[in-house]
This record gives sequence, C-alpha cells and structure tokens, in this order.
Amino acid sequence: MRELHELLRHYAGSEQRYKDFVQSMRNSTLTAFYTPPAIVRTLAETLRNAGVVPRRLLDPSAGAGIFPSSFREAADGEIEILSFEKDLLTGQVLSALAREREQVVIDGFQTIETAYDDYFDVVTSNIPFGDTRIFDAAFRKSDDPVRGQALKAVHNYFFIKGLDTLREGGILAFVTSAGVMDAPGNEPVRRYLMEHARLVSAVRLPNNLFTEYAGTEVASDLVVLQKWSEKRELTPDEQCFVSSSEIGNGIYLNDYHRDFKHAIHTMVSHEKSLYGQSALVLHYDGGPERIAERLRGILANDFTARLDTERYTQYLRPLHIPQAQTVPPTARRQNRVAAPQPMLTPEQASVAPTPEVSAPAASLFGSAAAVPIARRPLGQRRAGRRTDTTGMSDLFTQGNLFAQPAEAAEATDAPAAIAALVSENKDPRPFTGTMLPHYKERSLVLFEGQVGRLGGLTRQGCTFHPEELGTLSRYRAERYIPLRDTYQLLCRLEMQNEIEYKGLRRKLNGCYENFTALLGDLNKKENVAFILNDPGGREVLGLERFVEGRKQLSDILRRPVSFDSNEIKQVDTATEALAASLNKFGRVEFPYMESLASRSRQELIDELGDRIFYNPMVKGYEIRERLAAGNVVAKAE
Repeated sequence: MRELHELLRHYAGSEQRYKDFVQSMRNSTLTAFYTPPAIVRTLAETLRNAGVVPRRLLDPSAGAGIFPSSFREAADGEIEILSFEKDLLTGQVLSALAREREQVVIDGFQTIETAYDDYFDVVTSNIPFGDTRIFDAAFRKSDDPVRGQALKAVHNYFFIKGLDTLREGGILAFVTSAGVMDAPGNEPVRRYLMEHARLVSAVRLPNNLFTEYAGTEVASDLVVLQKWSEKRELTPDEQCFVSSSEIGNGIYLNDYHRDFKHAIHTMVSHEKSLYGQSALVLHYDGGPERIAERLRGILANDFTARLDTERYTQYLRPLHIPQAQTVPPTARRQNRVAAPQPMLTPEQASVAPTPEVSAPAASLFGSAAAVPIARRPLGQRRAGRRTDTTGMSDLFTQGNLFAQPAEAAEATDAPAAIAALVSENKDPRPFTGTMLPHYKERSLVLFEGQVGRLGGLTRQGCTFHPEELGTLSRYRAERYIPLRDTYQLLCRLEMQNEIEYKGLRRKLNGCYENFTALLGDLNKKENVAFILNDPGGREVLGLERFVEGRKQLSDILRRPVSFDSNEIKQVDTATEALAASLNKFGRVEFPYMESLASRSRQELIDELGDRIFYNPMVKGYEIRERLAAGNVVAKAE
C-alpha cells in the first residue's frame, strides 16, 4: 500500500491531484461491487447468436469495462465503443487499457452530446441506482413530465437517456436494481419505456449473484429493450411490465414477475433488506457460472420470441474504417522533411500515411477533467464499482483499480499502468513521426497519442508542441487531421500522376463522414473556428459549399479534379486519334495523337489522307472542314 501511495504522489504532479486520486481510491474501494463476467459474456454471446452484433456500442457507466470487453470479444468484426466513467482513477485506468476505436470519457453520462442521439446499436451497462438528482438542460426544458421525473432518480434517467442514444431497432440491456421494475413510483417511467421500445426480456437475478464478487446480496434485474419509436399498443407482457402490486408486508413486485418464470432461483424467502425493510429474496444454488447458464436459456427463448432481428439490421449503419499505415522503425526514430516522393500506385495510396481516425469522444459532465484517450492493449477487465453519491444504491457498476479479481491483476502491471496514465508528457519534444509534404509551421498533428502543433520546421526536423484541449476539441482534432491529410494526399497524387486513386477517394469520403456525422457540416460555425486554426484548414473547408442554403460537396469527393479521368488513353486508328485531339485541344496536335495511336507523325498523315491539309498560314495541319471555311480565296492564294 505504501508503494501505491508513493507511486500516486510521484505521478500526480501536485498534492491536490494526489489527494483526488486517494479519495477516488477510497470511494471506489468502500463501495466496490462486481458484475460477474460470466453474466455479461452470456448476454453478449446470446445477442450475437440472435443476430445482434453491434458496430457502435455505448457503456454509460463503464467502471473497469467488463461490458465493452465482453461485447468486443463477441463481435465478429470492427466495433466502435464509447464508455463513460465518472470516477477519476477508475476512468484513467480504463482509458489506459482502451483499444483502438474505443474512447473513454471520465465524466458522467448526463452531458453526452446530443449528436449521439439515435446513434448506437447497443447501449449496455450496470447502471447506478438511487435518488440522486441529475442535471440535464434538455430534460428540464422538455414538456414531457416523465423526463422531468427521470431527473429525480439516476436509474430512471439512465434508462430514458440511454434509449435516446439508441438508433431505431437498437438494443438497450441494463443490469439494474429490482426497484426499477418493482417500485410503484416508477410506473410512469416504465410506461414511457414500453411506449418507445419493445420488451425483449426482463430477468430477475438471484440476490446471491454478487456474493462471490462483491461479498453482498442485492436484488437486481437484467432488462433488455429494443427501440421502437412508433409503437401503437402494448403487448400483455408489456402491460405487466408497467404495473407492480403489493404482495404483502409492504413488498411490491412487478406484475411481470408474478409467476417467477423469468426469475432465476431455487428458493424464495422474505427477509430484511440492507435498510431494514421487508424484502423478497431469491437464492440460487450454484455460482455465477451456473446462474449464467440458466440466464442463457431464458434469454435465448425471449430473443427468439420477441427480438426483431430484421428491424435491428434494417437500421444498422456501416463503420467507416480508414486503413492504418504501418510506419517503418526508421521513420519512428528520425524526422523526415517534405521531399520528392516516389509515385504511389492507387493500391499503395489506399494505405498511405494518414493518422488513424478515432471514434467519438463527447465532452461530458462532472467535476473531473476529461482525460486524453490512451490506446493500449486491453487486458482482462475487472467488474463493478459503485458511484459514491449520497443516497445512491449503485450496486452493479463494475469494480475499481484496487479491488480486482486475481485474473484481472495478472493482465497488466499495476504500477506501470498507473504511471503511464496518471502522467502525460506535456513538454515540447522532437517530432519523430513522418513529415508529410503539406505540413507547415503550427500544423495540427497526432503524435504518440496526443494532439499538438509543429514548430521550428527545418531540414533537420521540427518540434512537437502538445495542445491542452477539451474533450470535444480533441475529438474535432482527431477527426479533422486524417481528413486534411487524406485530402492533401489525394490532391497531390492525382495532380502529379494523373491517375485516379479510387481507394484513397473512398477513404476521404469516410473521413468526411466520420467528421460530419457527429460534429455537423465543416462550415458549421464551431467547426470553422477550429479548422481555421490550422494552416491547411481553409482548403479543407472547400470540401463543401452552400448555394442558396443547399449544401454542395466538392467534386473531388466524387472524381478527380486535376485531370479528366474519362480522357482517352489509347486508340486503334488515326481517325480516332484525330477525334480525340480535336476534342481536347480543338486542333490537330500530332504529339498527342502519336501517343494515343502509337504511330509516327508521317504514319498518321498518310492514314488520314484528305481528312487533314497543311495550312501555310498557320504553319500547321488543319482538318478539311476548317480549311474550307472562311475566306477560301485568300487561303488558296
């Protein structure tokens, strides 16, 4: 423990920062609860087997990241993940372990950008529970009374806000306290959920599920919904989900669970809760693995009966994933200034140097500052940590750095991880990345996981100056830089080589869509202000323009602009060569015709015969029609 404190103090940078870390550690340790990994794996695998393989996933209360980790393992391809974690130290560990296309925001879920509405394929987590009030300006201004009510309890807010971030047909899967389903006061929220989503499954988990990992017992549900905004009526099961009834001794139970068919248990009893109140307690003889197997059967049956896979797939949007460049070791060790480069083929250009595009990172809430995203190999993640907030019974969020299962501890060296994530190099240093020809003084670049500017450009190299950016500004930079670099590369190659680079053009379109999908048009006021801070920004803004209020995209997004890609490259006859010359130059241009027809000048003249004549007035050949036009007497003389 002494070594841990010394490490925190050394890398915190200030005494106050050290105290923040220690307090964060204490809060997490005293309230640490764990979601058994077997439960989350079962959820992810059963959804996959039912045809739900997310491309965009949100975890609004990530803890150590067991939900993103499990869904990534179950995914059969690329997946983009956005995780929120309010706890400072836990969030930094999660950031340090994040993989490519996974973003971690150390902040609360409340301030997720509205650009994420209708965005994610799956929203899943182990959410907090309690009467903690939430501030969300959009919810406060809403005329919907249910949204106002949701602000009074964090669990209700997470359900409604989570549904907002789902695209149509997407899946919401939350582990939450049984109070969400059982409490009579939550009926308006449950009705709202059933009017805006289809009930796919709701499973009452046994109280002893968390005993092995958290050392406590708690009643909880796994609730799975499918977004269905235009619903007209509720099914009988959904009507039951809305209602709860008293079953005696002041105990309320959701009507959906009255027959216990969706409750995992081998024994039911009436006992006192943690707060001294009468409670219905479910026990199951067997550990988390056996509970997970029972859960798998219930979910599989429910998914078969209620999950609309066609609707899920109908609104599934592809990810735009630029191909990353593999930089040779020598390029990492030395600066390289702009110099004449060998001609790249279209195939080579499709993997040419452009910084990798990261997934979105929203600017979110809370007192903790957002931490720049770290991308490192993801080790086995721990489960569960409860947010330390008065009145909040967050029994389900995943664990923390200092109370982890042994297998998670083996996945990463704790001191090294803490050292790497607590300390970030903010000092100027030599830029050892690849110097692209369009880089100028103060150009924005991504280098060693940081956003910064180049300075002091000379033939010997330059200096990288890290920029301290907010989360949203960093996100803009991470989307803008590859857009700019891909645009410049495409322009340069097509102008130099007069070859169409289709793969690079697809990458440019992908970069453009990655930027505008969540940040809006390039020429949006906030984006313009940011982009113009880069020396190459004005050219990038030319990718779109507005005519009478309508956006028009630059031609370069569709076709080459530095040459005619439809231009004839080869012909079989002299007549075809003549036609091509007239079309391009408006005259007989023998060098061009010779290159097309692979014939000499004299061979072309002989083959064309009386189609062309020599005109001494212009000292060149003209077609017959032009020679016969105008003042033919003067031409004859």
